[in-house]
Amino acid sequence: MTANTGSELARDYLARQNIPQLFESLIAGLAYHRPDDPISFLQRCLEEAKTRGPGCGKGTQCEKLAKEFGLVHLSSGDLLREEVARGSLRGREIQEIMTEGKLVPPEVTVRLLKSAINSVGDANGFLIDGFPRELAQAHMFEQQVGECAAVVVFECGEEVLVERLRKRGETSGRVDNNDDTIRKRLTTFSASTLPVVQHYQSLGRTRMVDASGTVDKVSSEDKIIFRQLLADH
Repeated sequence: MTANTGSELARDYLARQNIPQLFESLIAGLAYHRPDDPISFLQRCLEEAKTRGPGCGKGTQCEKLAKEFGLVHLSSGDLLREEVARGSLRGREIQEIMTEGKLVPPEVTVRLLKSAINSVGDANGFLIDGFPRELAQAHMFEQQVGECAAVVVFECGEEVLVERLRKRGETSGRVDNNDDTIRKRLTTFSASTLPVVQHYQSLGRTRMVDASGTVDKVSSEDKIIFRQLLADH
């Protein structure tokens, strides 16, 4: 193997695993939180990445909670896929990004959510699943739309997440549920979404849910949390 080939393989590996984005996000998290023990902070970030992410069942739970409490359920992923289905230039760009397991630019997602919220009119509240996935989305949403009352984080083991996404891909036909993209999505999650969780934790707005159990068991825990949230607001 020549040195050139070795370098090319290394660059290919780093790109496929989204390593530059992962480290960029970890450094951003360090700069934002400025922990006394940066090594422990980074270890905790990487460990948490294994227990949260796509496939944890948030869509199913959000549908049940919306019906139970009279809230409007919006899915950022569904809104993006609807845009793709329209066949517009923006939709084709979104499809390419999603196929690679990357995050759509925050202004696109926020614009779609803002439009969906404005089209509803009066509502008891909105339950948005799959959002925010990065700090830029969170800040932009709160500046242009409104403040999030709380962020509910569903926790689940990595292998369970992978298996759930794999099974979903067998029936849904979604371009982002093949094995290669699943791994990229989990890497993207660890790089971009964990700083969001940490941000809202620092504000005291996060609620953690064990999503590894049955749908009914998770739903029971969700209802307890939401009754308290609605009572507080």
